[in-house]
Amino acid sequence: MSDIWNGINSLYFEYCEAINSNDPHRYSMTFCEDGEIRMTGRNPMLGRDAIRGKANPEDFGLKFLFQVPPRFHILEHTADTAKVRAYTVEISNLRGVGTYYLANYLDECVVDDGVWRFKKRLGDVLYWGPADLMGDQFTYPAPARF
Repeated sequence: MSDIWNGINSLYFEYCEAINSNDPHRYSMTFCEDGEIRMTGRNPMLGRDAIRGKANPEDFGLKFLFQVPPRFHILEHTADTAKVRAYTVEISNLRGVGTYYLANYLDECVVDDGVWRFKKRLGDVLYWGPADLMGDQFTYPAPARF
């Protein structure tokens, strides 16, 4: 189990480093070639090319984005697959307004070309607003799909 946990931890670390370095190619490489990401209120991104195309923060009006490595829990696994729940914190500047972003993910991770990658990420935004959590952008509890 420790090899699986270490591999998945490395995946999340690489994912955060790719976001924090604003590197769309590096970000997309944390996904399988046919990987997908589906977030609350956004169109799904299917395949690494689509994910790479949407990974540039400037496309979303972001001046900066910083993601803290998530806390995660492995729900089930085999030697090369895992279902993982992750909780993330992001700090961003969207169109000149500093925001704090909390999300809950249900991830399917697989070993692909010898490294752990995301096969699928289902994400629900729990909060988007000021860092003092005094905004009104709460969507907790998350939708029933979790």
